[in-house]
Amino acid sequence: MKIAKIRITQGNLNNNHFYLTSCLSMFPADSIGGGNEKAQARKLLKIKPRGDEQLETDIDGTKNIFRKRGWVGAMFRHSSAKIGDYVFIEEKNDGSYEIWVDASKGVV
Repeated sequence: MKIAKIRITQGNLNNNHFYLTSCLSMFPADSIGGGNEKAQARKLLKIKPRGDEQLETDIDGTKNIFRKRGWVGAMFRHSSAKIGDYVFIEEKNDGSYEIWVDASKGVV
């Protein structure tokens, strides 16, 4: 199993996203689409935000963020995420991805 760690910035909090650039290689190439919904990837990823229901989305390859972002904002609010905290992405054995925010690892 692979785990990625991404530091949260003010821009991430403002725009309900986080950049996947540093860990893009952990996702299948066919889950990366173009810059709009019409250019959605062939394969959707199964995303499980910790404490929430599983959803499916692809990656906007022009921005390197998950295309669906509402759940990211909800996760940030639920976890009281702040600048310097980290988003963790863990690839599970079934090919899904569990995602959570951890403030204890965000000490700057």
